[in-house]
Amino acid sequence: MQTTASSGAIQRADKAIWIESSDSVGFSMGFTCTAFIPEEDASRFLYWYPSDSLADVMDKEVRGRIQQAAAEVAAKYPLDGLRGRKQEIADAVKQNVTNFFAMRGVTVTTVGMFGGMTYENPEIQKSIDQTFIAQQLKVVSEAKFEAQKKENERIELEAQGIAEKSRREAQGQADSRKTYAAGEAEAIRLINSAATEAQQNPLLLQLKALEVEKARIEKWNGRYPQMWFGASGTGMMSPNLLLQVPAASR
Repeated sequence: MQTTASSGAIQRADKAIWIESSDSVGFSMGFTCTAFIPEEDASRFLYWYPSDSLADVMDKEVRGRIQQAAAEVAAKYPLDGLRGRKQEIADAVKQNVTNFFAMRGVTVTTVGMFGGMTYENPEIQKSIDQTFIAQQLKVVSEAKFEAQKKENERIELEAQGIAEKSRREAQGQADSRKTYAAGEAEAIRLINSAATEAQQNPLLLQLKALEVEKARIEKWNGRYPQMWFGASGTGMMSPNLLLQVPAASR
């Protein structure tokens, strides 16, 4: 324990405070304490400590009070639980020491903990260190695992995206071919329907015959073929078949 007395700036660097956990594991903790004697409390201090200086009181009584308060808290918990209750120990020590010595004319200004917990058996600290290292390695491994898991999920999502894109493109092409085929089928149906209607419509057949006659007249050179077959009955010659017969040899 480190002590500081304001009356003469006397400092002491003594051994740490040794205490035990509820499972009888001995360990030490470091404490620092500062105090002074207010002028109005000087008579009270001299009443309690007529032959001691403030430094002596801190080295003896204050140190003992700190050890008592810390030991009372430590005895409530096993060693594993105490490592997370350092603040509880420090708060209990500060309250106990401050209140106790205020009645004796000493104003304690600070009570703090420094350093860590040092164990009587060095193997305990070694085991704690190994456990801490193992926990850190576990944390690192878990972090790497989560990172790899995230990467795998990203790759899977990317692959699903590519597959979905390909599926949509293939579906689009299939729909396009289906639409084209449907259009072709509809066109053929309309053509067949028109042809069927044409076969059943004599006026259309006559119109086509006139178109053929017109084309023949436009191309006619004024000469008739030597032989031709035709049909009458409409009041005009309507050749349907023209044959060019070679002249007879002499």
